[in-house]
Order: sequence, then structure tokens, then C-alpha cells
Amino acid sequence: MMLKDSTLTDQHHFAIRLKKKKNNNFKTFAQFMPEYPGGISELYAFLQENIYYPERMKNLGIEGTVYVSFVIEEDGSISRVGIERGIENGEELNKIAIKAIQKMPNWIPGRSGNTSVAVKQTIPIQFSLVND
Repeated sequence: MMLKDSTLTDQHHFAIRLKKKKNNNFKTFAQFMPEYPGGISELYAFLQENIYYPERMKNLGIEGTVYVSFVIEEDGSISRVGIERGIENGEELNKIAIKAIQKMPNWIPGRSGNTSVAVKQTIPIQFSLVND
């Protein structure tokens, strides 16, 4: 948390005022949905570069799909990254998926008319073992 200032109130209780970070309102759909810079093929390329499958998880036979949600804010920045549904016994894979989403560059924000709006998205990230 980032402290803006602190003061003593009339009752001599310590009060803290926090800087408000982001608007808590977001949409799940907008007239013009957010776009990853360069389009969907660039998004896939980014995810391929930033997601890896640890040998330890492969050796344990842990696979599945992580559903990662995030909000594309009015300025295109990524916030509120979280797991909607993770992989059972795959906490390490869940964390890798979250870190990749957190690294994403700013998107072209969603719009309703001429107004930028925050939009929540969910991306499935699949970790699967392939038999040789």
C-alpha cells in the first residue's frame, strides 16, 4: 500500500488516507473490445515467449488449463490479474501463467463510443504433455 498522508483525528485516533489506485468498475463487454498491440497472433507469440513448462511438472505428469483473468484499464494497462480456475496440484504452472499476463505490454483499451472503458478478459493457458 502506498501512504498519501497520515494525521491524528480529534479523537486522537491515527487515521490513514490511501491513494486510490484504479477505478473498481469494469465491463465484461464493450462496444469496441480491447486489442493486444499487433493483434491476436502477436498475443500468442508473446505468450509462447513468456510461458514455459518446468521439467519437474512434466515429470510429475501435471497438465491442464489455467484460466487467467485480468482487467485492461482505460489507459490500456493490465491490472487485477488472477486465476479464475487453475490446475489442481499445479500451483507452479498457475504462477507462471500469472507472471506472463503481468508482463504483457499495454493494450489498446476498450471503448464505448469515444470513451475508454476498463474491460475484464479471461485467457486460457494450456499446459499439455505430448507423447513422442
